[in-house]
Amino acid sequence: MKIQNFDQNIENKKRRFQGAFFTPLNWVEEAHKMISDEFGEEWKSDYVVWDNSCGTLNLTRDFKFKELYSSTLSQDELDISKDLNPEGVKFQFNFLNDSETKMPDGLKLALKTGKKIIFFMNPPYGAAGNTRGKTGKKKIGQSIISQIMKNEGLKGCSEQLYAQFLYRIMNIQKKYKDCDINICVFSKLLFFTGISYKDFRVDFFKNFRYKTGMLFNAGHFNDVSGIWPISFSIFKNGIDKNKNKFVFILKDIKDEKIVNIGEKIIYNINNEYLASSWIKEEIKNAKFYNTPKLSSGLKIKLNGGNVKTVKNNLGYFQSQDNAVQRNLQSVLLFSSTYSYGDGVSITKDNFRKVVALYTARKTIKGTWINDRDGYLPPNMDHPGYEEWNNDCLVYSLFHSSSNQTSMRDIFYKNKKWDIENQFFFMSRRDMWKLAKEYRFKELYQDIKGTKERHMYLELEKVTLSPDAQEVLNDGRNLIKKTFKIRESIHQQNPDFHLNTWDAGWYQIKKILNIAFKDDLKAFNIKYRKFEDRMREGVYKFEFLRR
Repeated sequence: MKIQNFDQNIENKKRRFQGAFFTPLNWVEEAHKMISDEFGEEWKSDYVVWDNSCGTLNLTRDFKFKELYSSTLSQDELDISKDLNPEGVKFQFNFLNDSETKMPDGLKLALKTGKKIIFFMNPPYGAAGNTRGKTGKKKIGQSIISQIMKNEGLKGCSEQLYAQFLYRIMNIQKKYKDCDINICVFSKLLFFTGISYKDFRVDFFKNFRYKTGMLFNAGHFNDVSGIWPISFSIFKNGIDKNKNKFVFILKDIKDEKIVNIGEKIIYNINNEYLASSWIKEEIKNAKFYNTPKLSSGLKIKLNGGNVKTVKNNLGYFQSQDNAVQRNLQSVLLFSSTYSYGDGVSITKDNFRKVVALYTARKTIKGTWINDRDGYLPPNMDHPGYEEWNNDCLVYSLFHSSSNQTSMRDIFYKNKKWDIENQFFFMSRRDMWKLAKEYRFKELYQDIKGTKERHMYLELEKVTLSPDAQEVLNDGRNLIKKTFKIRESIHQQNPDFHLNTWDAGWYQIKKILNIAFKDDLKAFNIKYRKFEDRMREGVYKFEFLRR
C-alpha cells in the first residue's frame, strides 16, 4: 500500500520554513511517466539515478532501480526511510556545501567512467531574498555554492536554493564532460522567466536542453498556496539554442485523476525592452529627495531612508517586479512616495504611461497559470490604443489600490508639508460651488490660491468611451452627494482630511462606507463591468503575450 503521508513525521513547520515540500505520490507517478516518454521505459535500469534532495524518498519509494543514490541534508529523514528502496545507496550529504570526497564510491565511479546519469529531484524552494520581516530565514540561502555564484556575478539568483542545486549539477557536468548528465526537476518557474536568472540561463543552456515539462497548481502540494505554479521539467545533456520560449503541458486533477488541460508557452523577455523600463524613460535623472513617505493612503511613515523621486512629481506608482505575480498586492498609486520605494515617480511626461501600465497590471488577476508572465511596452501604434489609454485615466481613479489622497499641514522629518492630489478629477469651480452651497468653510478656504489638478486637465482634453464616461459621472455625483454630511464626518474624523478640496476617492470612500453603502455597492458593480472591458486591451495592445 502506498504511504501518502509518510514524511509527515518530519517537523513540517521546519520543512516549510526551509522551502522543502513533500511531493504527492500522484504527481510523482506523473513525473515517472514523463521520464519514461523521454528516456525509455527502462530508464530505471539504463541510467544511474541520483535524488540529491531525497527527503523521505517520495520520488523513488514505490519503484525499483538498478543503481539509485539518495542523499539529503537530514539524517533523521534517512532514518525514517531506511526500509525504502533497499536496492539503493542512501547517504547524508549537503549538496550545496559538501565536497565530492563524501560521495559513495559507486557514485564517484559513475561520474569518472562517464555513465548515463539522471538527477531526479524536488529541491527546496526557499530563498533568503523573499523574507521581509523573517530575519531567521535569511540564512537558508547561504552556502558554498551560493558564494561561488555571487563571485561569478550571479548574485540575483544565488540565494535561491533550487538555483544552487541546478548550478552545482551544471558544474558537475562541466567537470565530467564525458558524462551524459540529465535533469528531471520539480521547481518554481522563476528559473525560466526571472530577470535575475538571465546570466544563469545563458550558461545553463550551453550544457542542457529543455525537452518537456508540465505545470500544475502548487496547491496540490501539501500546505502550499495555490496561486502559483509548480513545474516539472526535463533537461537533457547538450546545447539549447532556444533559451527564451518553453512549451509546458498544463495539468490538473479531475475525478481524482491527473489530466491535461492545455498548453502554456513560458517565455522570458530578458533580451526585450520591459514595461518596467518603459515607464521610466522620462525620469532617468531621478535623485533621492527627502519627501513624505506613505505606508497607506493617509498614513505617514516617519522612519526610513529617502526614496528615489523627482521634484514636483504628481505622485508615485508602486510597481514591484514586472510580472503578473505581483499585481494584487504590489501595484499601487499614491500622492507621495511609498515607503518601500520599489516604483517610479509620476510626472507630466510619463502620466499617460503610468495609468496605462497600472490598468494593464490591475485588470489581470494572477493565477497559477499566468503567475510569471511578464509585461512589455504596448503597441502604441494600434488604432485602438489611444481611446483605451484615455479610459485608463478613469480606471486609475477608482480601483481599491488607488491610494491618491490630499493632506495639509502634516509633519515629516521636522518639516510641515502639504500633499496635493494631482489625480483629482473635478474642477476647482465645481468644488467651490459645493463648499459654498453646504457652507463648508474650511474646504472653501482650502481652494483659494490653488490650481486645477493634473487629472482634471487631462480629462478635459480627451473623449472617453461611454462606459468610462458613465463611471466618471457617477463618481462625480457621489462626491456631490457626500457633501450633505462631509463636514460633520470631517469633524468626527479629522484624520480623514476631508477638509481638503482635492480629497481623493480613497478618502471619499470613508464617507460612502459610513452613510451611502448601497450607492457605493452599485458604483462598484458598474466599475467592475468597466474593468472587464478594459482587461481585453492588455492582450490586444500586447502588454502581455497570450
